[in-house]
Amino acid sequence: MAWLTAGMLALSSLALFLRLVLASDEYVQLDKKTIRYWILAIVIGIVTGFLSGTFGIGSTPFIQVGLMLLLGLPMRMAAGTSMLIILPIATAGGAGYFWAGSLDLQLLFTVLIGTMTGSYIGAKLTRRAPQKLLKTGMIVTPIAAACLLVL
Repeated sequence: MAWLTAGMLALSSLALFLRLVLASDEYVQLDKKTIRYWILAIVIGIVTGFLSGTFGIGSTPFIQVGLMLLLGLPMRMAAGTSMLIILPIATAGGAGYFWAGSLDLQLLFTVLIGTMTGSYIGAKLTRRAPQKLLKTGMIVTPIAAACLLVL
């Protein structure tokens, strides 16, 4: 399972690299009024939800890749949107783990305090950070996580 998860993280990093570094910085966002837009949005949801539920990992990198590659959202919009998309995903997945008896509530609340604080600070700093730094972070983070899993 660790190798599969690491592989998925590495693939998401590669897709982000291709989109953020090699592709044009011009975004052609799909029109929200078309059926194609809504079908692609639903497909992104189904695929990333499946990955999240199957591998027990956050699907944020995959959501961001989908939003940027398939829907044409700019990087900052994809990052911000994916942050709120993961809320119901995490709630549903966490409920499943809770009912299965695989949840440490004390640890959950302890880590949650730090994560919420870090997320708030990170979101504030994102507005000030240069695009190049954000792109590098989005690409390097999944690769680093993949390396940690297999080492």
